[in-house]
Amino acid sequence: MKIGKIKNCCKDRSTVYLYQREDGSQLISDGVAYWPVDSGLRLTEEALKSIFDIAPKAWNESWVHETIMLTEEPDMTELGAVPAHLLDEVWEASAEVQLDPVSDGVVLHRGVELMAFREDDGTCYYVPRKQLKTMDEDAQYYMLRQVGNIRVLTVYESMLTCGMVTVLRGESAREVNDTIARVINGAFK
Repeated sequence: MKIGKIKNCCKDRSTVYLYQREDGSQLISDGVAYWPVDSGLRLTEEALKSIFDIAPKAWNESWVHETIMLTEEPDMTELGAVPAHLLDEVWEASAEVQLDPVSDGVVLHRGVELMAFREDDGTCYYVPRKQLKTMDEDAQYYMLRQVGNIRVLTVYESMLTCGMVTVLRGESAREVNDTIARVINGAFK
């Protein structure tokens, strides 16, 4: 876990969620990416506030923060990209498809750098590059997990999960594909 990089992602969005799982493990999220907390380390919101060096006033007035117990009955509130009541299911889902990063596959979309990944059939998926960079220094492979209409790119080092990043979907993904097609076809000469 690269806490400095995770801190920057959370600070950019002024958002941090701390997920407590039934097995006692924890996940940190900025609402886009999900990072496992190293075993043996127990975090609290107070600890995160201190680690992230956030003044109490800013924490209370301008940050979205919540500790979510995944053992509780879901309130069906969607917090971030993966609804809280599905996070455990998505985290535990078996990875279905291996994805390969596209060389020079960085796309700027609405001010956000996206990294492109491709399936064997040519289907492209896009994930926010900043969140991905927090977990892919030692990455050996990437897998796509899907539960219902929720897709996440899971980053692995050996057999260990380094983290998950939500995949751009819907209209935003279509816009990126359309823009790339126009560039390839010479529409922006």
